[in-house]
Amino acid sequence: MSYAKTICNEACHPDKSYIYIEALTPEYRRKVFNWSLKNGKTLKVPSVLPIVQAERGTSFIGPEEPRIVLNENNELILTFSMLDADKKRKIWRYNVSTGYQAALWTQNSLDLDKETKWTPFVKENKLHFVYSYKPLKILQCGTENEKCELVDGIGSSSSIGVLQGGTQLVEFRNTEYFVGIAFTKVSCSACGRFSRPHIIVLSTRFAKFRIVYVSEPLLLDNIPFFSGYSTFQNKNSPEFCNGQVRTLIPRSIIDWEWPNDKLSFTISVNDKRIYVVSIVGISRMVEDIISAIQSRYPEILSNGASGLRMVVNSETAALEYCEFITQKNMSDAESSLVDEQNNEKALIKTVINSPTYPTFRVATNAEGTVLNSRIESDYVNFGVIGRYLKEYESASGIPAKGTNIMIDAGGNHGTYGLYAASLNQSVHIFEVLADYVHVIQESIRINVDIGKLISLHPFGVSDVRGVWKVFPEGGLTRLEFLPPKSPEILIQEKLQNQASTLKLRDVKLIQVYPLDDFIFRKVSLMKIDVEGFEIRALKGSSRAIRMFGVGAVLIEIASTRWIRNNITIDEGIAVLKHVTFIGNYVPYIIARNDIECPVTQISQVQGLKDVKNLLMIDMKNGSLRAAPQIFRLNNWETIILHMQLNAWSCNFWLEKDPKNI
Repeated sequence: MSYAKTICNEACHPDKSYIYIEALTPEYRRKVFNWSLKNGKTLKVPSVLPIVQAERGTSFIGPEEPRIVLNENNELILTFSMLDADKKRKIWRYNVSTGYQAALWTQNSLDLDKETKWTPFVKENKLHFVYSYKPLKILQCGTENEKCELVDGIGSSSSIGVLQGGTQLVEFRNTEYFVGIAFTKVSCSACGRFSRPHIIVLSTRFAKFRIVYVSEPLLLDNIPFFSGYSTFQNKNSPEFCNGQVRTLIPRSIIDWEWPNDKLSFTISVNDKRIYVVSIVGISRMVEDIISAIQSRYPEILSNGASGLRMVVNSETAALEYCEFITQKNMSDAESSLVDEQNNEKALIKTVINSPTYPTFRVATNAEGTVLNSRIESDYVNFGVIGRYLKEYESASGIPAKGTNIMIDAGGNHGTYGLYAASLNQSVHIFEVLADYVHVIQESIRINVDIGKLISLHPFGVSDVRGVWKVFPEGGLTRLEFLPPKSPEILIQEKLQNQASTLKLRDVKLIQVYPLDDFIFRKVSLMKIDVEGFEIRALKGSSRAIRMFGVGAVLIEIASTRWIRNNITIDEGIAVLKHVTFIGNYVPYIIARNDIECPVTQISQVQGLKDVKNLLMIDMKNGSLRAAPQIFRLNNWETIILHMQLNAWSCNFWLEKDPKNI
């Protein structure tokens, strides 16, 4: 369930908000079905809910801030804020199963038309709301009418503090404790508006409501997609404080897997994008809190002062975190700005029009003729990708631009990602080298239309989360994992042991993540070129391939580099066989007219079949033609052993019929 303020065409009214509901399987696949409601009507899922809205001449109309709870009949109850016909913003209740909708009201002296971030929960089959945490105010609303009463707290106070709203509260394992995620809204010297989430535990024992735990701000700023969002957006905009995202606001708890103790909730980044975040270990933490209260701190349940101190402490921690993270980013930004100003003009030597169909513009830190030649030498790769993406889009039946996702792991100049974007794909490029990050950013800037479809992430991809050492080596890049020691000490030891002439500043530390941390839906194409880490990258994307589906994979393989990353030949072959099986792929090798992947020798390898009917787009005119120098594999062992023996480096193409995805 989500809501959006959107500018629509005839389908909906401009500048209204709507609540959209959809159902997902445990594998995050969308379920499409007709829901027979208790009122005799049928609701199509997914769809926009038929919530009655006031028709007024204002842009602030329609439901916002939706939360969802279950009532005693296991019916979905939505609560949301919305302007009423009297121009006052109110909290509404909407029963999805019956279609019943009503505005809530109270006779208490609470300014309900201003405060809209209520936190819903159901206790003893009655709908409750946390109206505020400081001071704690609890409203109880009737099931037969819309009247709400203040059952805990002082009604005359108008203050609500900086700890607010957030997700609904969910009952913790049939206890009298409820868990949710609120957020603080603070201002510090470097940031006038800053929000971060906090875990909340509320006790309802002995007919009293008491806050028994408030965490410090959850440290979510290093989540890959959040950092990628920061990288892609304009950090000089009001959405950022010294390059730091201003607001991370929790929206709804969507799942709590008890066996795995994984709590999943949605979170809004700068009110622009919604992500699903999962946290492991919350259940154990809550059990420890309950145990400590019962054995050592029973007075917390009878005295509300302890909860108030916890709220005050959380506000102080939020303010300190605001100061720390924005000041740290200011320092980082200043040094980064100096580097950018010194390097930006030097890095971008020229801009070329790509020798592809369709064409796009590419910035480069090399000579334009060099990059042009590189793209032309990969014409078969681009041609096969172009043909497949067109087939994939046609099979998906969704022509909207940016609907399908392409992953470019190891972006280099970003040419493959730019090409996929020119074919209407929503592209995520992963690149670890700062020089290429600057180049890709410039290409995104100058390609106004397709640049909007590209997100750039300055991370590496592997099978586990960790840190890479990046060593420049003879025009190439060598990547190694850091063992669990001090990064600076390890680098210094490495340089000393090798008697290297490299300076410490030449060695970069890069965060790496599995692609499975990013992918939660079908992917049209995945391109992997990660300097010997390709097997680890495949291992780190196996869940996405198996569970969600990846249409095709273009991957550069150089088996002689695997040993650097502790990958044996047998393990590499096993991973390639496994991915081919779970992806239901037909594997091909794309040979070239060079010594790194010589077609004359590859054509002689037993077990390879010369293919004449695999089509590609002609890079000159966009017509379809047979792709040359492509051989189908009968097994992985033979070709990988030949590559190891001859030190070949070749591109492989794995695809399945788009109609079967």
